[in-house]
Amino acid sequence: MNRSDGRSAASLRPLSCELSTLQDSHGSATWKSGGTQVLASCHGPTAPRQAQALAENTSSSSSGGALVQVLLPGSLRNGTEWEVFLVNVLTACIRMEGCPPNSMIQIVIQVPSDDGSVLAACVHASVSALMDASIELNYLPVAITCIIMKTTTTT
Repeated sequence: MNRSDGRSAASLRPLSCELSTLQDSHGSATWKSGGTQVLASCHGPTAPRQAQALAENTSSSSSGGALVQVLLPGSLRNGTEWEVFLVNVLTACIRMEGCPPNSMIQIVIQVPSDDGSVLAACVHASVSALMDASIELNYLPVAITCIIMKTTTTT
């Protein structure tokens, strides 16, 4: 049985990552997973000039050292839920002791093409952008998307 993109049921999407794809950010990454492409830019850690005003309108979390904020495009189906998930994952993996007190790390995500597995691609692009910005991490989160297909056999 083949999928709509021609892959067999047992084959994986081709993966690729390119770092430093944007010039006006501290770190950036483009993650491709098959036909899905996610671009993430990381700004910070920076002094929180307007951190409170920004945090009121988006999903963010503070864990001692820095406020982590994730901005997703409004076109994503589960945008707010995914922002909260990404903030929780990234806040847990960032080594806050390496960030100045009351600073802010902002991750802006764009999805130029969506062919499925977007949330996993957002995790990988965000973490790659953090690494490109030389932000210390406690661990390296990874994500996958699985589907369980019910098959029937006839005898």
